[in-house]
Amino acid sequence: MKDVMYTVASGAIASQLRLEIISNNLANMNTSGFKKDDAVFRSYMPRSYDNAENLSGKTSYPGNNLPVYFPGNYHVAISQVRSDFSTGPMKETGNPLDVALDGAGFFCIRTPSGIRYSRKGDFSVNSEGVLVTGDGFPVMGNGGEIRINGTKIAISGDGRISVDEEPAGALKIVDFPRPYPLAKVGNNLFKEVGNGAAPKRADKVKVRQGVIELSNVEPVKMITDMISVLRSYESYQKIMQIDDSLTLKTVNEVGGVG
Repeated sequence: MKDVMYTVASGAIASQLRLEIISNNLANMNTSGFKKDDAVFRSYMPRSYDNAENLSGKTSYPGNNLPVYFPGNYHVAISQVRSDFSTGPMKETGNPLDVALDGAGFFCIRTPSGIRYSRKGDFSVNSEGVLVTGDGFPVMGNGGEIRINGTKIAISGDGRISVDEEPAGALKIVDFPRPYPLAKVGNNLFKEVGNGAAPKRADKVKVRQGVIELSNVEPVKMITDMISVLRSYESYQKIMQIDDSLTLKTVNEVGGVG
């Protein structure tokens, strides 16, 4: 029954990882600009039939190389975690520094690790007059950092900013070819991965001032998915318990012969 146990164990681990993904989605259902994650499953054959795969790696979410390899056995695993970049609902706030992107595109944010990309537009002005994110990272304009020196702030549909009716720069908004070559790095930020095409100016997006984009997480669907995953995990546990009982019974009966 060892081969069966390996297969069942792989299903249990995949269910556990998917549960972590769903839990993270639910934890961020009220985070503006958050993009939910989805799991991509794949079945794997024994190494003798699938020796091109490199399946070593982490067994927790988030991380790369998600599959867990069970040598010489068929198994299932989460091969990839994909972010869903569909637009979330829009909410009017009336705050002149809240900005939403209606269409495809990302804000450019300067962090200590380099330029990162985000859809979260609840900005503020720091003590030096620089437009920043909630984490204090500068929001980039076409000419560098954007400085706000005044009180009357207006942001046009193409991202141009004026303060007290004087030009103050323009938001740098970029887009990427699909599928997006982006990976989450925390703080609602994304970084480029792989060797994809360089970002280009987003030309099919409208900037909306006084509005924020909410999370695209659908709570009811996530809860339904969580219940389904928990039931699957319980089924895997039951199979393993039955197998353990059969093994114990076999050992005891063989040991009692003669």
